Amino acid sequence: MSACIIPVAPDFQDPPSDPESAPVFSTTTPAMATLVTVLALPNQQTFSAPVSDTQLGVALNYRWALDYPPFSSDVTRAEQVAQILPPSDGQPITNYPIPFTLDCTIAPASSSSTHKLILIVADRPFVFNPDPNHYLDTIADPTGHVVYGFWPVVMNCPVE
Repeated sequence: MSACIIPVAPDFQDPPSDPESAPVFSTTTPAMATLVTVLALPNQQTFSAPVSDTQLGVALNYRWALDYPPFSSDVTRAEQVAQILPPSDGQPITNYPIPFTLDCTIAPASSSSTHKLILIVADRPFVFNPDPNHYLDTIADPTGHVVYGFWPVVMNCPVE
């Protein structure tokens, strides 16, 4: 019994497809997960978290939040969602800086209180979720990725 073996042809793509990868942070300022102290006004602390994503043509959505999770309308402070559009030259998003300035006007008034500052970045749009542990970070497409930057922050703000 003889058989003919037919080789499988290679699967060429032009351009090659990009991998489904999560966004990644570059070196952040201040370094992620380090304790940061913000003194009373007029002092402030600027954060910068450069983000990259190898997926071509994908927009990144992000928001900064203070004292999340869980979400509490009395405590949590969150920025509106912002978007980083993919470059028009067809290249991936590379080291796009996401800045944020924190001062005593943002945090609830407290004396030497420790807070959680978090940056939430997703490669899909955010959607509403009533669960307080995922209120700000749920995405519409479960095949997408959500990544987090985190800083513990001591706010030395006057109690009014």
